[in-house]
Amino acid sequence: MRTTQRPRRPLRPGGRLVVVDNDHHAGEFAELLAASPWAAYQGSGGATAAWWAERGAERREVMSEWLFTRRQDLEAVLRLEFPAEVAEPWLRAHPDALGLTYGYVLFAVDA
Repeated sequence: MRTTQRPRRPLRPGGRLVVVDNDHHAGEFAELLAASPWAAYQGSGGATAAWWAERGAERREVMSEWLFTRRQDLEAVLRLEFPAEVAEPWLRAHPDALGLTYGYVLFAVDA
């Protein structure tokens, strides 16, 4: 005999789930995402936004900045985050940069 189980609740009543995602449209980091072949596979953020909207999520966009005291630290992070064919042209185009703008999106759902 097969029984049907009730779906598990990911949140207890009164709980709040907050998810942080990259903003694919705002900031210099978004420009790097758009140029990156592996990030292109993830899409432009539209499908993610639609998925959360269907679930009644509140959306909040936040602009921040990655700022480093040494150029070599910025270079190391960008080379870690992106393939050379994306990071190197950006670094050459911004020779005096010690940081970049980074937008992110908060999706929040209340139980």
